[in-house]
Amino acid sequence: MGILDKFKRKKETNEPPQQEVQGENSEAPGWDAISEAFDALYPGQENPRHYGTLIKWRLGGNDPLDGISIYDGGDYWHFITYGLSEIYEKGTDEPEISGYGMEFTFKLEKGFYEDEEAEIKGICSILQSLARITFTKGELFHAYEFVYTGQTQGIDTQMNSNITGFITIPEPKIE
Repeated sequence: MGILDKFKRKKETNEPPQQEVQGENSEAPGWDAISEAFDALYPGQENPRHYGTLIKWRLGGNDPLDGISIYDGGDYWHFITYGLSEIYEKGTDEPEISGYGMEFTFKLEKGFYEDEEAEIKGICSILQSLARITFTKGELFHAYEFVYTGQTQGIDTQMNSNITGFITIPEPKIE
């Protein structure tokens, strides 16, 4: 063996293989089910706009939702959250309920904003805030419930709208 052959060999290591963090690079059947339902509702949008969380809640991050996808509904944007239901694996013994038993959706009308991207990010922030209430206080949002935000001005970034709260309504096209 020549002196250079020593450097050509692959470095051997006795380190154990790295374990993956739960949910990372693994199957996510709940996430897939949500995506499939919305992909069917909005054909041809298999890769919608998506905002993910940099540091996940279960790893010490501030945002409880792992992600929010936004589908183009023509004259509106349709938001769907990922994280209030069991998106990675079944974690409870209750067969009929997944996680908190809900995900949020939100429809934002297009075309009335100076900065539509800021409005979209603002809605994502509101959805994260609502999810944070569920994660920290156990508050569940039921169908036809009024969600008081405490705001006296509109929820849009310019605070021009008359919308200061929400009424929860089941998404009729998704089951």
